[in-house]
Amino acid sequence: MSKETKILIAVTAVVIIVLMGAAFFVSGSNPLNPSGAATDMTRLIRTTSDKIVVPKARVTIVEFGDFECPACSAVQPLVKQILADNKGKITYVFRNYPLPQHQNAQIAAQAAEAAGAQGKYWEMHDLLFAKQADWSSSKSPLDIFSSYAKSLKLDVNKFSNDVKNNAYADKIQQDIDDGNALSINQTPSFYVNGILFTGQNGDLAKTVKDLLQP
Repeated sequence: MSKETKILIAVTAVVIIVLMGAAFFVSGSNPLNPSGAATDMTRLIRTTSDKIVVPKARVTIVEFGDFECPACSAVQPLVKQILADNKGKITYVFRNYPLPQHQNAQIAAQAAEAAGAQGKYWEMHDLLFAKQADWSSSKSPLDIFSSYAKSLKLDVNKFSNDVKNNAYADKIQQDIDDGNALSINQTPSFYVNGILFTGQNGDLAKTVKDLLQP
């Protein structure tokens, strides 16, 4: 075997390993991590976390997400469908994990939390993902977010001031710190009943369905 052939094989192997590790939507036959070890739930859910709580739910899904992340936006219809198909059976939690390379991710998280302070967190959450293309590269995202606040009939002045003053910075930083402690390295990252979900996105629905079987 020539030296050039050996180098080519080595490079190909590295590329395959990298692609396998990054392919959240492409690969993974086992939907849960092989160790099956549950994560410390205190790192996954805080009393202040944004959540849709179902008492005695048999399934809890925790998502670490970034409002500016295209993959997070792409997976939201699946998440909403899972919740709709299993209404009253799942507790769902969204944790902020704005990535530093996304210029408006942090302020978007602030906007969601500011809306939440006025009882409209999930409405703003859905708007931010649905209209991601409109604000993700904007130089004045707050103007856009304020228009969303107006459409949701929020107190726009309070909303804008909360966002401008980083009123929820500590809460967002707690989410980030918990994500870092859990070694989150991509968004979205899902935990199902405390176990990291590593399968392809279509398997998330099947995993939940299997867990809800009698």
